[in-house]
Amino acid sequence: MVNSRISELDHSTIKPNRKIWNQIKRDYELYLFLLPIIIIYLVFKYYPMYGIQIAFKDFSPSRGIWGSEWVGFKHFIDFFDSYNFWTIMTNTLTLSALSLVFSFPAPIIIAIMLNQMLAKRYKKIVQTVIYAPHFISTVVLVGMLNVFLSPNSGIVKKSILVRVSKTRAGENRTVYVTSDTINLFQDYIIEFHSSQTSIDHVFFNLSGKNKGEQMSYWGLQALIKRLNRKAEVDFTAHMFRHTCATQLNDKGISAVSLKNLLGHAHIQTTLQMYVHPSDETIRKHWEQAISHESKE
Repeated sequence: MVNSRISELDHSTIKPNRKIWNQIKRDYELYLFLLPIIIIYLVFKYYPMYGIQIAFKDFSPSRGIWGSEWVGFKHFIDFFDSYNFWTIMTNTLTLSALSLVFSFPAPIIIAIMLNQMLAKRYKKIVQTVIYAPHFISTVVLVGMLNVFLSPNSGIVKKSILVRVSKTRAGENRTVYVTSDTINLFQDYIIEFHSSQTSIDHVFFNLSGKNKGEQMSYWGLQALIKRLNRKAEVDFTAHMFRHTCATQLNDKGISAVSLKNLLGHAHIQTTLQMYVHPSDETIRKHWEQAISHESKE
């Protein structure tokens, strides 16, 4: 009797499983329609979760995700202990609440108002203006803003961007940077300083045995030597400083301003060692001086 009961239990558990598999075999065409959705979810939803473990590791680009050391909840503790933790939490909760209060009912109210409009042509114009931004990608929109707000050619003009650096003597000085340089610098930051980069230094090694570490002076010199070999042009980084000083001098900047821009202590150093006017520039300045003297 015991054996018969066991066999009945086994039969009762096996039968539903066989029934399910029979249904799948019978309607396999319908289940194939689910396959693209399953693949999409695996690739775009579950596979990115593999990178969540970075939050629990001391991530290093040179070691990769698996090679980085586990640190547990260290990053979370540092965040909770940071001085601006409560400010960040308050701003996040406030923005979320405001988004629920205003963003949720706003589309419904606009839809009701548009539905009550009698002027169909004006109604279509309003709908187009409201929905048009949703058909423009974020990349295109950012590109349009960069063009419109460019300091040189944009609609809105703004002053040149300024950065502060220190001289060898430790004194602060202002360095003026063009908008083109800022744009290149922003592209570099966006491309290389991604969420997977944890280094605090701006410039770091992108390849080699020291990949992911701070770029040193000798690393920069090695990079310039490789560029020399590829370009077949012998140059050093310091030559750009001489070239910049010469070009600014040719454009008429005063010697005092040039000295301050380069951070020199004496104006003789600037004029004697960093300014290298060409014969054409010398002749041009001579002609300007002669023409000015003749006018007087």
